[in-house]
Amino acid sequence: MAVRFMIETFGTDAPVNIAIKIEGGTSLGRALQEVSGLTYGNFEEQFVSWLEDWEDPEREQVRQYGESLQDATDRLRELLDEREEDARYERMANIARRTARVAGAQDLRDKLGEAAPGGTLTDLHSEAVKYFGRVIEWLNLELEHSRTTRDSRRRVANAMIPEIDARGAELGRHLADVRFNYQVDGAPK
Repeated sequence: MAVRFMIETFGTDAPVNIAIKIEGGTSLGRALQEVSGLTYGNFEEQFVSWLEDWEDPEREQVRQYGESLQDATDRLRELLDEREEDARYERMANIARRTARVAGAQDLRDKLGEAAPGGTLTDLHSEAVKYFGRVIEWLNLELEHSRTTRDSRRRVANAMIPEIDARGAELGRHLADVRFNYQVDGAPK
């Protein structure tokens, strides 16, 4: 962090110039003063002040994306909970509810796709998009079954359930790991 402070405050050459001076026999305090113009004590005070105010931009990106992904997975969970209630509805009402559920899941995936973070979140994002895509395929198969009553669609959809459950659980674990590693809100304690 001290090197980052030097770079941000005194330029990219500052840490290298200090190291060169130390290698040439200059003391750390004297090298700091020659490069930064600050005594060791003043450097330390400014560094501590900078450190207290410093925010890691990557951590903020993780926090924002984590919230976005958590909201999307929570809403998807609500859609899937609604799916459990469908047995109570007649076939035509069931088709309408399933159609709305597929559209809702697609909207969630599209919004998630717009988030597209980079850096350390690329793998998590890719995993989330794949999970949402598989859920949409599954829900579409159930919708097709409701529309056509073709049992093959129901069987294929039912065969996907273990994969959907596993992908959802894995995504939840990876999101919790990322939030924990960056100590952002929502991280498990």
